[in-house]
Amino acid sequence: MNSNKRLYSFLKESEREYHKYKRTKNITIFAQAGEKLWCAFNILLEEISHKKIQNFKTVKNVVKEIAINNDDSIVLQLFNDLYALHVFFYRGWTEDITIEEDKYISSLALIRATMKRYDVK
Repeated sequence: MNSNKRLYSFLKESEREYHKYKRTKNITIFAQAGEKLWCAFNILLEEISHKKIQNFKTVKNVVKEIAINNDDSIVLQLFNDLYALHVFFYRGWTEDITIEEDKYISSLALIRATMKRYDVK
């Protein structure tokens, strides 16, 4: 499966799980939705940078490179919010789930905007 198909697949599954979470209030499902959004972001970074994301260090370096070379603070915000959702996936708890939900909703919109900015189809 090429990376664009993977990107859209992760986005679609993430949204499906988010809507299921909203119906069921099952936090595990929400955590999975956030993790899929984190994966989609990593694929998007590969598309923008034309570099293979192999580990967390590469993610940080590519985010920094994109932010500096393209004057793109949105990618930094995406990294921070999606990393928080990634941590939530492994930690499994939060003091206020609405904070995590807000990160999810804004990140989904920012991923779509970033895809348009960099013409990722």
